[in-house]
Amino acid sequence: MLKRFIGPLVFLTIVFIIFKTGLEPIDFKFFKDILLATTSLAASLLGFLIATITIIQSLNGNKYFKKLIQLGTAQKLLKELFKSITALFGTTIISLFFLFFDFTESTSSIQILFSIWMTALLVSLFLMAKVIFYVRYVSLEGDEK
Repeated sequence: MLKRFIGPLVFLTIVFIIFKTGLEPIDFKFFKDILLATTSLAASLLGFLIATITIIQSLNGNKYFKKLIQLGTAQKLLKELFKSITALFGTTIISLFFLFFDFTESTSSIQILFSIWMTALLVSLFLMAKVIFYVRYVSLEGDEK
């Protein structure tokens, strides 16, 4: 049961830490360009992960997929992929939402939104790396057995 609350608690802790550092969008000279780049990167990674799920589900007769099922990691991999997709989708939506703001002045609400955006970006990149390393680990473990 505690495991269910760890993710949101970590997310809120990171938001709080970023908020306390005092970073704001106004501190970045080309923040709109950073938002556009973030949107492009997150959307590309999102498409990659969705394609990965489609490919994995069509690999019923594949040797690699059979190893995943034997090791009992196929469902775990899909769960991690869905977490990453959710985080990347959230980052994309937040980035697109931010494009409508003018960051010439600094307010606490903009600083809180910026902290949420920064945290969503960090979490999505972390989850994406976790999926990549998880697939690598499973493929190495499957080769040993």
